[in-house]
Parts: sequence; structure tokens; C-alpha cells
Amino acid sequence: MKTVMEEVRKAFKVSRNGRVFDENFLMAVAGSMLAVRPGEKAPIDGIIVEGDFN
Repeated sequence: MKTVMEEVRKAFKVSRNGRVFDENFLMAVAGSMLAVRPGEKAPIDGIIVEGDFN
């Protein structure tokens, strides 16, 4: 059986100073703005600031 960590991406897209970077979830810091696409899972707690679903 897969663990949650095996099912999720190990990296995320983060926006800093107007540029977008790929980073490891272990490098996330408070205040990071992450981009999670529909269907993706993110092993991190946070607040959704913008989004859409169908």
C-alpha cells in the first residue's frame, strides 16, 4: 500500500519576486505562495487564497 508521501509530488511551484520556481516541499517556509493544480495533493498545511473548481 502506498503512503501519502509516495502519492504526492515531491516538488511544488512557488512564486517569489515575480518569478516561479520548482522547490522541494521540505523547503517550504511560512508565507510561501504555492501553486497546486487540480488533482494534485500537497503534504502541507495552508490557506487557499485563490482557486477555482468545476
